Amino acid sequence: MLDKTIPFAAVLMTKHDIGVFLRLALPAGYRFCLYRAGLEQDWARLQAESRQVDSHDAAAAIFRDEFLKDRDLASRQCLFVIDENSDDVVATASLWYGDHFGERHARIHWVTVATSHQGRGLAKALLSHLLEQHREQSSDWLYLTTQTWSYKAIGLYRRFGFIPYRGPKPVNWKGSEADYDRDTTWAWALIEQKIADR
Repeated sequence: MLDKTIPFAAVLMTKHDIGVFLRLALPAGYRFCLYRAGLEQDWARLQAESRQVDSHDAAAAIFRDEFLKDRDLASRQCLFVIDENSDDVVATASLWYGDHFGERHARIHWVTVATSHQGRGLAKALLSHLLEQHREQSSDWLYLTTQTWSYKAIGLYRRFGFIPYRGPKPVNWKGSEADYDRDTTWAWALIEQKIADR
């Protein structure tokens, strides 16, 4: 769940020890499925309901622009969780690619769990599944982008071996070097404080 009561800043996390992570399965009553036509509407609904994106239409545009340019990859690496009791899509995450560091690297992307299904281990199972998939496909490190508002999720990412990225400004990161250095320093200080206060 996002905490929009605190200032916003985007941050990055990296994971270099790709074989070291929690191995966790979905709880009973849930199953995984991969992207198929139509699930973009469920993805958009989850993003809008979780307030990751301002509206369903804006979220649908993001999915189209980010994932549907490569439908074959989406059908292999955009993961969804289905509630077997209702057949509803209740969570999603993807093993995707980004170029924030100037070259293509795998990334964990758009981790979202419906509010009514949080606290049941769905995000942990999604991360475990996607990290195993990455380990089978590559020996390269991976990363994710997140933000101060997601400090609760950042605590989870740390449990899976992601560490705060505090290095030089990535080449494809918006803003100036000075702004990046300043924002990253205060953002991680705020995140550390919020996690410690929980």
